[in-house]
Amino acid sequence: MFVLRSLGGMPVGDATARLHEAIDLVAGIDVSEVPTAEGLGELVEELTRCLRRLDFEFHRLLRSFEARGDHVPLGYRTAKQWCRDRLRMGDAAAATSLKLGRVLIDMPGVSSRWAAGDLGAEHAGAIAKVRTEETREAFGEWEGWLAQQAVDLDMRGLRKVLAKWRLQVDPDSGEPDRIEQDRDAHVSATFQGAVVIDGLLDAIGGAAFKTVFDGIVEELFKADWTEAKTRLGREPLSSELARTPAQRRADALVVMAQRAHVANPSAAARIRPLVVVVAGLDALAGGLAELWNETPLSARQLARILESDPDLERYVYGPGQVPIAYNERHRFFTGKLRRAIQVRDRHCTARGCDRPAEYCDIDHIEAVTAGGRTRPDNGRVACNPDNRARPHRRFHGDPDP
Repeated sequence: MFVLRSLGGMPVGDATARLHEAIDLVAGIDVSEVPTAEGLGELVEELTRCLRRLDFEFHRLLRSFEARGDHVPLGYRTAKQWCRDRLRMGDAAAATSLKLGRVLIDMPGVSSRWAAGDLGAEHAGAIAKVRTEETREAFGEWEGWLAQQAVDLDMRGLRKVLAKWRLQVDPDSGEPDRIEQDRDAHVSATFQGAVVIDGLLDAIGGAAFKTVFDGIVEELFKADWTEAKTRLGREPLSSELARTPAQRRADALVVMAQRAHVANPSAAARIRPLVVVVAGLDALAGGLAELWNETPLSARQLARILESDPDLERYVYGPGQVPIAYNERHRFFTGKLRRAIQVRDRHCTARGCDRPAEYCDIDHIEAVTAGGRTRPDNGRVACNPDNRARPHRRFHGDPDP
């Protein structure tokens, strides 16, 4: 019988048996005995920490299993084959777990925070992706800091930090001569006549495509919402709309093709790249510029865009990220003031929502009826559903309950 030394000689079977007992205790929790949302939320949060800790141990043991070659005496040529057969994992899941397990030894900061349940496999995997041959030396110095970012930020914020860190450490990682070589697109018909579309665009071309595509998706969403509201005589639920989000995205591609077909190429306006140049934001420290969708740009990429006659916007922010480059005074957030807040916030500021700012409202933090003024420090980006849900919706900057 194998012995798990870290548990003082407890047999492996006993350790896993106790783990099953603990899971049974959780399964026996009567939700009616947790009457408050706060109590149930805290329970789910603590379970998440437990799941992350257990997931770390799974990856740690899987790494040892592969490193010792234990799959060979069990009759498998690779550890991936063993995972597919014995754990019934798919190819992608098996490959991802094995790869993540292998790099844990080079990520001590990530490993310690993962083992404590402070972050999970998604965070660790995102950090591991920026560890390349070009960034290996710097990664060793910054890995602990990156792990702390994973603890402090949500996934959206972490991915943004990682993209900027990699571009600063390895400026060539975002250059056209590397990424543009990998761009491709595939359009093929099935036997039933349906069409399968797949592709990869570079950051600049992708931003131009996504700007138009997201706008059409938003148009279709508003049309579906209006139709459902008229049909039901009330505010509809998302599930009551005529199309699913995936169906709207598919229809948006068709609309793009139809509009391109009827347009006069000689008269049609060229899509001009939008470069948001921001001064005074800590997020842009290091001299990196961004596209509107927050994609960081290297100096060479920025120069390439400037050569293409882009639309340029410049906004200056003072202490506390308060925009100061505006002249208009309105009761509503319009014009330069509205745009400055959009550039600052980039997306809906409701916690857990990342709807792009261009499809959101600019909300008064302190309502006008309560004496709130139309000032930059009293404005924030809020999507329509979250704005309507006030005061029951939490926003970034709101005090914890």
